[in-house]
Amino acid sequence: PEGRSDTANVFAFVELKAGSAPSLTMLEVDRAPGAAGEAFRKQGITLPAAEGTAGDFPTAMHASNSQGLLYIFTRMGYVFVVDMPSATVIFRAQAADAPIFAASAHEASG
Repeated sequence: PEGRSDTANVFAFVELKAGSAPSLTMLEVDRAPGAAGEAFRKQGITLPAAEGTAGDFPTAMHASNSQGLLYIFTRMGYVFVVDMPSATVIFRAQAADAPIFAASAHEASG
């Protein structure tokens, strides 16, 4: 997190509401009471949807500890890359024509 040298345990989820774009929330969990610095909390991050993707939803997520990135995969094969510290969507593309239902870490690269 910004202004801190320690790591944070972050819980991330995407909220889907009818008639609005998917919204990403990232919250720090397991923070010691009285710890220095502010808890990591980012809310209301809009995931930009491509045309014709109504009804698409996230099916897998993976956080990269070494890069500070969150990868979100959707049922329609899209991948979103979010810079966690700034809460900015930095990339979106259709990676597959088939649904992506699982993601795992590549331990060698972090």
